[in-house]
Amino acid sequence: IASKMKNNKITSEHDKKRVINALVTCLENTSDKKVIEKICLLAEKYKLYKTVPVLIDKLANRKLSIRTRSMALSALRGLGTGDNADKTAIASALLRVTLNSKEETPLRVSAVWALDEVWSKKVLKKLLELALSEKEPVKLRVAAISVSGKRVLMGSRDMTNLMKLYASDNEQIRKAADAALKESRSRRSIFDLYGLRSATNSVANGLGKMLGAVSRNQRKQMELIESMNGKSSKRDSKKSKVAAIVSKLNDPSEDIRLAAAYDLGRLGKKEAFIPLFKHLTDSNPDVAAVCAKSIVSIAKKHHFEIGKVLPMLKDSRPYVRAEAIFLITELGTNKEFNVVLQYAHGEDNLHVLKMIVKMMPSVNSEIAIPFLYKLFQRVETSSNSVAEQCVKSLASFGELAAKYLVLCLNTSNSNIRQSVLNALKSISGRDYGESQEKWKKWADSLEG
Repeated sequence: IASKMKNNKITSEHDKKRVINALVTCLENTSDKKVIEKICLLAEKYKLYKTVPVLIDKLANRKLSIRTRSMALSALRGLGTGDNADKTAIASALLRVTLNSKEETPLRVSAVWALDEVWSKKVLKKLLELALSEKEPVKLRVAAISVSGKRVLMGSRDMTNLMKLYASDNEQIRKAADAALKESRSRRSIFDLYGLRSATNSVANGLGKMLGAVSRNQRKQMELIESMNGKSSKRDSKKSKVAAIVSKLNDPSEDIRLAAAYDLGRLGKKEAFIPLFKHLTDSNPDVAAVCAKSIVSIAKKHHFEIGKVLPMLKDSRPYVRAEAIFLITELGTNKEFNVVLQYAHGEDNLHVLKMIVKMMPSVNSEIAIPFLYKLFQRVETSSNSVAEQCVKSLASFGELAAKYLVLCLNTSNSNIRQSVLNALKSISGRDYGESQEKWKKWADSLEG
């Protein structure tokens, strides 16, 4: 059949229907992976839309290999771009794979990228919820941000969720959210998505009232974009760009404060340091986090006096202390690092401790390595995430931390123990398995 289709030897409509029906029947009844994969290729190449329901079943069949299911996924993605496809059914099938935490991560990531081509309105909210979940793999969250971010509307709750993702401590998540925000906030208004790029603000507002599409937050965020472009509203006409945006940092809406904090970072003016620093103690943790990220962004061009952040280490609110440590990690010197180490012995908030551990690779090894091991002993039974981060930070010192990593093998937690073993294998280039004695002998040989 493949040979005849390739050489255009199946010409009559009657024969085409017979061939398609035969392929569908075969696909329904076979479990042979080679046959399934071959039909997947034919279905995608020749747009055999009748195979879609069966391909959806094959994609959902976890008894099949990942390779075979990936072929079914690829075929569905290709078919989903056609005019005659049941895009809703295909998008729903891809979304089920994406959201199923029992599925292999590579297959879930492929499903996310397939959704980029077979889009459905209901997908946006689900992908952003997935991206916001810290329990999900980072690679999957990054893909979800990249695919959903380009479709976010100005002033919507989805835009606020992107801002929260930009506030993340994870650099990959932050970069993906930043890229999505730059694209979505470069549009003059929400109407750009509908091809009305020439719409003026007044026309947009008029259409918005008629369509019920422009909320108070959307109008305010449009004002922010106008300020960024140097086209402030009449009320802000006598203010500089920075002043126009800074005024929004005091808005009662957290959505507007988040947007203002982000846009000040994009603007990159040193005049924004003072208002951003002031809002590091904002009542909303996400606003404080975005302010910290914006300070780091501006500090790439202009000097920021990091010393004035140190008093924040004594703030009663954990999220304020965490952002202080983030800033010190990004912009500090050994002087500030030593202050954090002195303070860290009395810290009991796990999120703040994790931030401190992330800072350690920037600290002198003679100080950092013993500190990390002591903290590991302290948290290994109470916080897997902090203990895992201790292992990662220790591993960053390579052979210098070898004997301490070997000591970490005493943990009773099997997952953490496996992380330690992986770190030792990576550093040594050897594999002594579970034998702590052999690992100790190797570590001792380094000192000898």
